[in-house]
Amino acid sequence: MKYGDRVDIVRKLVRHQKYLGPNARDKFWKEAEYFAKNCIFLGYRTVADGFRGYDPEEGYNFFPKKHFRVALISPGERLSPIYCPISAVTKSA
Repeated sequence: MKYGDRVDIVRKLVRHQKYLGPNARDKFWKEAEYFAKNCIFLGYRTVADGFRGYDPEEGYNFFPKKHFRVALISPGERLSPIYCPISAVTKSA
């Protein structure tokens, strides 16, 4: 796919975090159902699952565990772009 192609999507990615302590969070992406037709493909991005911790000298840090590529899709002209798994994106007919 290339920039500007019309696509249909069936799932999107949503950012979640799990509380592990006062200054620690596990941050990860989960798939959620999302049906939209005639969206615009904007490109590919690399996102990461990981751990956010706190160090008194350095402040908050993010430590990635896993990286993966996703598609950046605009579902409409007045809606914010969303991340979708590449397997959930198909070209519109």
